Amino acid sequence: LGLEDLAALKKALAERIEADFKAASRQKVKRRLLDDLAARYPFAVPAGMVDIEFDAIWQQVEREMKERGLTFEAEGKSEAEAKAEYRAIAERRVRLGLILSDIGNRHEIKVEGPELQQAVIAQAQRFPGQERQVLEYYRSNAGAMDALRAPIFEDKVVDFILQLASVTDQT
Repeated sequence: LGLEDLAALKKALAERIEADFKAASRQKVKRRLLDDLAARYPFAVPAGMVDIEFDAIWQQVEREMKERGLTFEAEGKSEAEAKAEYRAIAERRVRLGLILSDIGNRHEIKVEGPELQQAVIAQAQRFPGQERQVLEYYRSNAGAMDALRAPIFEDKVVDFILQLASVTDQT
């Protein structure tokens, strides 16, 4: 592993476990926050937005099932039941997107250039030897940049809300 000794390995492992725990804890807090927001603000969302989100989700589901050679029946559901579940997920995503967008806009939360650059660099690093092509792809594709911007914006809005919240640690 390129480490000098057992102590270095133990330290690296402890750091990795701590980082994984922090990520899992944050994900759990974020999920509870989003669940709470979705429950507190049950408003009708634009059907067209839900349709677009559902279509994107459904295409991914079909692609993954085809790649794995699965069927809905093998998963214990009918296609209609699966579609109903994924439509509910799409509606929730749209509702949460609108809520987070409103909070972010009201509080002037923005994704700054350096944050976006870091995200592009992180994406490029995922494809060793193809970094230049990845960077060029993001430079020439506004939709791809928006796809990177959205989760950064979401995380910044979640961080903003959590700063205002009374959060308690649980062991």
